[in-house]
Amino acid sequence: MTKATTYVLDASAFIYGASPGGEVETVPAVYAEVKDDRSRLKLELMEGLKVVEPDALYVGRVAASARETGDDRRLSPADGDLLALALQEREAGKDVVIVTDDYAVQNVARRLGVQ
Repeated sequence: MTKATTYVLDASAFIYGASPGGEVETVPAVYAEVKDDRSRLKLELMEGLKVVEPDALYVGRVAASARETGDDRRLSPADGDLLALALQEREAGKDVVIVTDDYAVQNVARRLGVQ
């Protein structure tokens, strides 16, 4: 049996209207970043969206990886939380994909072994 993919969404997913299907999650900081009416409506109407605060352990691991890649100054707190949630879910045994257009997030995600 194939595991369903969990998609961890950055603000850009709501701005550009990504609808990956499957399990979708974001973090409170990203939820707060989405301010324009159109994107906010997409966020509010996304079926099954879970807003999850990542565990501090994973936030710390992301910060360490970001320092190693040199991306620590490019990541916002929301980016760090997003990466931490993806890492947390991956280590819980889920197949995880981060949906983002942010190069620094993508770079750190690769370092952490997250798609």
